[in-house]
Amino acid sequence: MGLLEFDKLPINTLVGADWKTFKAVTANKTIDKGFRNKYFLTKSVCRLLSLLQPFEDARYRKIADKPLEMDPVFILGHWRSGTTFMHNVFSCDKHFGYNTTYQTVFPNLMLWGQPFFKKNMAFLMPDKRPTDNMELKVDLPQEEEFALANMMPYTYYNFWFFPKHMLEYCDRYLLFDNISEHEREVFKETFLKLIKISLWNTKGSQFLSKNPPHTGRVKTLVEMFPNAKFIYLKRNPYTVFESTRSFFTNTIQPLRLQDISNEQIELMPTVNRSMNDIMRLTPQASSTTSGLAIGGGNYRQSYVTVDGAAFNNMFGIGGNLPAGGSPISLDALEQVSVSITPFDVRQSGFTGGAINAVTKSGTNDLKVSAYLYSKSDQLQGDKYDGGKLSLSEMRNNTLGFSVGAPIVRNKLFVFANFEREWNTTPGNSRLARTSESQDFGKALQYNRPTTAKLDEMSRFLIDNYGYNPGAYQNYSVKTPGYKLMARVDWNINRNHALNVRFSRTQNKYSSAPSSSISPLNAGKVYDKDVYGRTSVYAMYFGNSRYYQEQNFTSVAAELNSRFMDSRLTNTLRYTYSHQYEPRSYDGGIFPTVDILEPAENGASALYASFGLDPFTEGNLREVSTHILTDEIGYTLGKHRLVAGLQFEHNLTTNGYLQGGAGYYVYESWDDFKNDKAPLAFRIAHGNNDDLSQAFPQFSHMQYSVYLQDEINVSERFKATVGVRFEVPVYPSISGNENKDFTEIFADHGGYKTSDMPKARLSVAPRVGFNWDMTGERKYILRGGTGVFNGRLPFVWLVSVAGNSNTIQNGLTLYRNEKGDNMPKFHTNVKDMLEDVYKGTYKGHDLAANTQPTILDKNLKMPSTWKSSLALDLKLPGDVNLNIEGIYNKDFNSVTVTKLGMVEKEGGIRLPGEPEARTYWESGNIRNKDGETVNPYLINNTDDVDGYYASVSAQVSKTWGFGLSLTAAYTYSSAKNVIDGIGDQVTSAFSTNTFNKNGSNVPELGYASYVSPHRILLNVGYRLAHKSGASNFGLYYEAFRQGYIGSYSYSRYSYTMYVQSGKYQNPVTNDRGAVNLIYIPTREELDGMPFTSDENREEYWKFIRNDDYLSKHTGEYSKRGGAVMPWQHMLNFRFSQDFYVNVKGRRNTISLGLDVNNIANMLNRDWGNVKRISTTNILKYENGAYTFNKPTWSKYAGTISTWSAMFSIRYTFN
Repeated sequence: MGLLEFDKLPINTLVGADWKTFKAVTANKTIDKGFRNKYFLTKSVCRLLSLLQPFEDARYRKIADKPLEMDPVFILGHWRSGTTFMHNVFSCDKHFGYNTTYQTVFPNLMLWGQPFFKKNMAFLMPDKRPTDNMELKVDLPQEEEFALANMMPYTYYNFWFFPKHMLEYCDRYLLFDNISEHEREVFKETFLKLIKISLWNTKGSQFLSKNPPHTGRVKTLVEMFPNAKFIYLKRNPYTVFESTRSFFTNTIQPLRLQDISNEQIELMPTVNRSMNDIMRLTPQASSTTSGLAIGGGNYRQSYVTVDGAAFNNMFGIGGNLPAGGSPISLDALEQVSVSITPFDVRQSGFTGGAINAVTKSGTNDLKVSAYLYSKSDQLQGDKYDGGKLSLSEMRNNTLGFSVGAPIVRNKLFVFANFEREWNTTPGNSRLARTSESQDFGKALQYNRPTTAKLDEMSRFLIDNYGYNPGAYQNYSVKTPGYKLMARVDWNINRNHALNVRFSRTQNKYSSAPSSSISPLNAGKVYDKDVYGRTSVYAMYFGNSRYYQEQNFTSVAAELNSRFMDSRLTNTLRYTYSHQYEPRSYDGGIFPTVDILEPAENGASALYASFGLDPFTEGNLREVSTHILTDEIGYTLGKHRLVAGLQFEHNLTTNGYLQGGAGYYVYESWDDFKNDKAPLAFRIAHGNNDDLSQAFPQFSHMQYSVYLQDEINVSERFKATVGVRFEVPVYPSISGNENKDFTEIFADHGGYKTSDMPKARLSVAPRVGFNWDMTGERKYILRGGTGVFNGRLPFVWLVSVAGNSNTIQNGLTLYRNEKGDNMPKFHTNVKDMLEDVYKGTYKGHDLAANTQPTILDKNLKMPSTWKSSLALDLKLPGDVNLNIEGIYNKDFNSVTVTKLGMVEKEGGIRLPGEPEARTYWESGNIRNKDGETVNPYLINNTDDVDGYYASVSAQVSKTWGFGLSLTAAYTYSSAKNVIDGIGDQVTSAFSTNTFNKNGSNVPELGYASYVSPHRILLNVGYRLAHKSGASNFGLYYEAFRQGYIGSYSYSRYSYTMYVQSGKYQNPVTNDRGAVNLIYIPTREELDGMPFTSDENREEYWKFIRNDDYLSKHTGEYSKRGGAVMPWQHMLNFRFSQDFYVNVKGRRNTISLGLDVNNIANMLNRDWGNVKRISTTNILKYENGAYTFNKPTWSKYAGTISTWSAMFSIRYTFN
């Protein structure tokens, strides 16, 4: 047993370096605080020993000119692959000479003073290597890289001392990629010197080298020794990885003079703990209200996978990710990568970007982490430039743990993560009046109902029906949830490995009941917009709220196999994703009941609402996805051939009933109490004999085959050539044919509600290349071109079945004069149906729906042709610069067309405009009930396709003292046919489809979610010391974005309308979006009729002062032509690590703080987001125009204020 333990050495191996090497290795390097004593002691001893260097040099001159008898034998291979064992065996042959353990530390004291120093070293050093328990003696064979590290500054093993520079040392001195000729010559000279001294010392005639770093230097070694022999060892890579990780981790501890930096993801500020927070580091990303849009696609047009399993919001209502944007814990993820133009045929399903995440795996070491994250309204700013927000109660606490461990060392591993969330959100923030004389209104906190009357209602419902409607004020709602992930990795043998991962997220949020009364006629009950459930005239009870469940389950299993010495590989993967989002509620099932009481002006107005939200019962959003992939790879010379088969099956289920629990409207509370006839009644049910709910379903399958050749043309040039074949298959749904619809559209295109697109083969060829222009990896040119096929949100497709009027029906009744046509009040749906149908209902052919969804038989999925060219530069000072240009050309663009409309001959010519616009009139196609039918047709445009172009520059650098910086700028331009951002097909037709001639005439406009300019800055810093570390993260983003209403956009459109009652309709009369304005010249404006001369002058003044309008007079405005103001976002993260020594192991306690929009915390005027009051600026009515001047203000929402999250974590090692 040596006197010193390896992991407690007071000095490191640089003690044996010559003084010149020591100074060169440590020059300009930061010595972290906890290692300075070790550094100064090592430096002092090294300086003292270097005084003996002249004696060593004099001795070496005597053998320097002696030629080698034989070229060396090199034992190569990865660390931990058996090289030490082979070295020990071969060194038993006495003709071999080798480097000894003593020589690794004191290579400059070999020829003079060795007996003395070797004796003392043997006395002090331990008997075993603690990393692998191998015998450790001063004269035993040892790899020579440690010796080289003490003889010259140009070796990979400098990273043991300065781990923050590991990648730099790897590129230059392990791979010799960026090494200079001078450095290479010094290496040759020094290595030859080491060999000669080793042969002299061990009295061998041929040098036996065992040195894993030489594996990357074979070319140089062959130049030095043309007749050298090489032995290359291979071992199971899974075992090698785990063993190497352990070896490096344990060896680096006593040698390092720096701490090791955390990964970028750990320093990224994130209050929401969502994958979107990490993905927005992509320069080509755009933040939107609904999620992240990447690479020109909208927030739905990227494809997210975790371990190869789909993690998209496949149904399509809500944001880009399922489970409320957080389908898996960030603590379960090892890495997240974003690719805009991956020219690998294995990736598909997107026109924006491909986001791939990998979960963590267990290792040979037990690692446990427990943590707590906490947010509340106390950690939410309420002040902005313009006012103060009224914040409601909010608390969010997340308690979680992660554990990674071996089940069988080197063989079977497990990793698990679990989080439990406790969320508290406010209920209704409005209050009931305490007396009839008390004032109420928007400017006050009080609504019209009184506490006395609401309390009476509550008692009556409990006493008579056993139903508690819940509180109506001063209450909060709890929405617990959890996330679970478990993964098992099994190294079956050296050629086969299996991993299986399961994850489940259960999440929900509470929502106030809808204000909608559909399908009731407002004229027969009440105006929901003025006198509805969320107006100041009414109050709703707490159990009328609903929980939107957001559950997501995923399974991924992958078997990797190798054959024929790894030349042949096979990957078999199965994944399952299940998005399950029903609604739930408190208090049990009870029909929706609206109680009316006239407003002060005599208008029919809602007073109170209790029971379920009208659309909650039977509401369901569900998608299950199965994907099976088998992929074969074969290496043939310079070619890596890949072939794969993939089958995907998606089943979408939608449940939606208008009054599924029954819906009653009573003219007064007395009418309800006295069981008088209701004013209106609604019940929804299935169109079948037993009246049970029918859930519309849509099945979609896709068969894919792909072939790819990865060609190593040379060491510097690599190319990828591949093609992907896809056949989407839509099942026949003949039972979905509405016969009435078929009949009335027989002469209007022959459409049917059962129409399905044909199975069509799509071909996606792709080519990519990577060229190291100088062979030094300093200048790399890469790029490619290829076709990518996207998807449509399944909520659009399933509406084909849901809106066909074949499987669902309902009954709506209004009270007649006698009131004898209305059902009695029932709490049970079965009783309601019996009351209205008396058991006589039979499933039958229904009238055509007035607004069904139809699929074009020739529909193709949206596609794009992506091309990119990028230059990666390694600049002086280890600065990385990336410049990339991307161009996407869309084809098969998808739009929504409203059928049953005809163009009026001659159109409509508005005063002052240079040409007529298209004017649409109803085709007067009616169903058998006499109602007008206008279907929505999902189809491809005729040669009207958009594009996306961007140029980005990104610079990054990591310093040795713990600082890392990334900065990027991106210029983008994108046009499309429609933004495609609606949750429903009706929304896709009328939302943001501003055109000159109406939504039925597709034209290109700027994509509203692509900012023309985006600046990113991400800074991370870790300050380590002996007892812990301080971590800082700063994220800055500047881009063009603002709000219209409650939605954010990067671009906006100036539009006009005609007034129709309280609605603003398009002048083209197609019932879509309003129309783009014509921007007149001064002369044209003078001839246009306005409601007043002053209003005309105000309009001209606005045109002259507007950045967009002033440059486009005499033109029709473009959709998205105007650009939103700059938005600045600065997020901050700080965490403090405290090291705790427990039984010789270092555990860590971390306290953290994340702050979004920290600038607003410092000054209420900073970090605010701007909002424009309206972009619909021109009204045309009765032959005259009226200009409505828009105003800009600061958006009164939490997006304009700061928010924070506290965290605490304990990590057990």
